[in-house]
Amino acid sequence: MDKIFTKQNSELDVDLSVSKSENLEIRINENSCLKTFALNGFGKLRDLKISCGKNTNFTLNFLIKSETNLDLSILLAGENSSANIKGAYILDNCNITINTHQNHLARSTTSSLDIRGLLRNTSKSIYNGKIFIDKIAQFSNATLYNKNILLSEEANAISIPSLEVLTEDVKCSHGSAIGPLDKEQLNYLMARGISPKEAESLLLEAFLS
Repeated sequence: MDKIFTKQNSELDVDLSVSKSENLEIRINENSCLKTFALNGFGKLRDLKISCGKNTNFTLNFLIKSETNLDLSILLAGENSSANIKGAYILDNCNITINTHQNHLARSTTSSLDIRGLLRNTSKSIYNGKIFIDKIAQFSNATLYNKNILLSEEANAISIPSLEVLTEDVKCSHGSAIGPLDKEQLNYLMARGISPKEAESLLLEAFLS
C-alpha cells in the first residue's frame, strides 16, 4: 500500500490518475489542505482511504471513462474537518462499480459528495454510498447524491445511498436519480431552432456541470 502524509499547516495537490498502486492511504494532518483530482480515471487504484485531522480540508474531482472498480473511504477524524467530492462517469459499453463511505467521527465535520453518470449502449454502473455519523459527531453536516442519465434502452444503473446517524443536532441528506434524458427539455431547445444533437449535448453538459 502506498501512503501520503501531509505536513501540518500545508497545502498539497495530488494527481490520482497516475497511481501505480491498487491501494493508497492518505493522512491529512492538522490545519492542512489536500486537493486531489483524477481527470483520466484512477489508473490502477482500487482502494483509496483518506483520514482528515483537525481543521483540514480534502477535495476530490474526478472523471471516469473506462472500466473501474473503486472503494473510497473518508474518515473525518478531527474537529472542523471537511471533504468535498465531485465526480462523473461517461460510459460507452463498459461497467463500473463505485463504493463510497463518508465517516464522521468528530464534532463539527462536513462532507459533500455528488457523483453523476452518463451511460450509453450496454454500459452499467453500480454505486453504493453511505454516510455514517458517530455518536460523538454532533453539529456535523453531510450530503450524498448520485444521478444517472441512461442514453440507451440497454444501459443500466443501480444506485444505493444510505444513512446511519447515531446522534442528534446534525444535518444529513441523500438521494439518487436514474432515468432517460428529459424529452420536454429536449423538445424545448429544438423548438428554438437547435439541432437534436446540439440540444442533447447542451443538456448533458448542464447535467454534468
